[in-house]
Formats: sequence, C-alpha cells, structure tokens
Amino acid sequence: MRQRKIGRYGVVWLLIALWVALTSGAWFQAQQAMQAILTVKELGSKVDEVRNIFQFELPYRAQHIDQVSLKLQLVSAVRLQLESQSDGSSKNPDLTQLFYNTDRFLEEARVFIASDSTLMDLSDQLYKSRESNANSAQLKSMYYRLGALVFESMFSESATSADTYRQLDSLFTESQTLPKHEQSIFLRRLAQTSNVLAAHAQGGHLANKLLTPELPNQLASISAELEKKLVAYLGFVILLSGSVIALITWFS
Repeated sequence: MRQRKIGRYGVVWLLIALWVALTSGAWFQAQQAMQAILTVKELGSKVDEVRNIFQFELPYRAQHIDQVSLKLQLVSAVRLQLESQSDGSSKNPDLTQLFYNTDRFLEEARVFIASDSTLMDLSDQLYKSRESNANSAQLKSMYYRLGALVFESMFSESATSADTYRQLDSLFTESQTLPKHEQSIFLRRLAQTSNVLAAHAQGGHLANKLLTPELPNQLASISAELEKKLVAYLGFVILLSGSVIALITWFS
C-alpha cells in the first residue's frame, strides 16, 4: 500500500514537472506572439500617420516636411525592432514580404517629400531671381510667368504636363531675344524648373502608390495571424492545466 502511495506521488510530481515544462514553453511562445502583435500594430499606426499627411495638398505637406521625415524615421525604427524580434523564431509568420514592402514604402516616401521640398525651394529661388534690381522689364515678366507655372503645379489640380511644357517651350523661345547675360541666367533657371517639375510629376505618381492599401492590409493580415497563434498558445495552456489538475486529483 505504501509503495502504491509513493508511486502515485511520483506520478503526480512527474505530471507537475511535465506541466511546468510544457506550459513554460507555450507561455514563452505566447509572450513572443504578444510582443510581435504590439510591434506590428505600432508599425501599422506609424505607417498610417505618414499616409494621412500624404493625403493633403502640397502647401500643407510642405509645412510638415520635417515632421514627415521624423515619422519615417520612426517607421524605420519599428520595422527594425520587428525584424529583431522575429530573428531566430520559426513560430511567427514569414515577414520577409512585409519587410520588403515597408522598405519600399520608406524609399518612395522619402523621394516624395524630397520632390515637395525641392519644389518649395525652387519657388523661393525664382522669387529672389525675379526681384533682382538688375533685371530688365522683359526678364522680370518672364520670371513672373515661370513662377506662375510653379505655382500652378503646387496649387492647381487642373494644370497638365502638356500645358506646362508648352509654356516652358514658349519661354525658351522668348529667352532668345534677351541680352546674352540675362539669357544665360534665365536658361539655367528654366532648365532647373523643368527638372523640378518633372520630378514633382513623378512624385504625384508615387503619392498614388503610397496611398494604396497594400501595406496596411498586409499588416492587418499578419496581426490577425499572430492573434490566432496567441489564442492557440493560451488555449493550450488552459487545456493542459485543466487536464493535469484532473489527473492529479484522480491520482490523489
């Protein structure tokens, strides 16, 4: 009888040891999943903050370029944090595609805000060039027209690339009648304006790509997958604990 009792105690302790080992492993995996969920949600929040600013027109975006740059740094930091958390973990979903899409988002966003900043700088430079006391009346008038093209690109949605380049060509033709020293200066500004407007037009295409829901949808999908894993881990812990308690009670 005593040996049977000792044997039961041995089984009970074995069950307890097995419960501790299995629940510890499952709880560790649950904690990793929870950390990954929080980081994915934070990454999604930071991406949305950037995307929300990109929905505004250029004048508003231009006033918040430094703010957007800071937000992009935060997106990059959270992305690196998530990569660090996922290293060496075979239990989490494959995040390779998410990292690729996030890096592409960061690269395109930086190009986009750079085109905004360059366009604003050009506007200031044209104003300073136009206000020079050495300008002839003809040159000043041409600077006004060049500045108007930049202004339209910044504020008007109706301006088209074809109209813009027709007017740039017209200004180039008219510049041939300027004195040589004024012609040289104006042509440099004209070429600069053409390059900046082309970059800004490309930035407009980037804006459409940045506002597509691909990255947010992917973040939401990964978050949902991680939440399922978390529920599975917690369910396993609860089920195992209940089974072990029942067995210990039966052996006791």
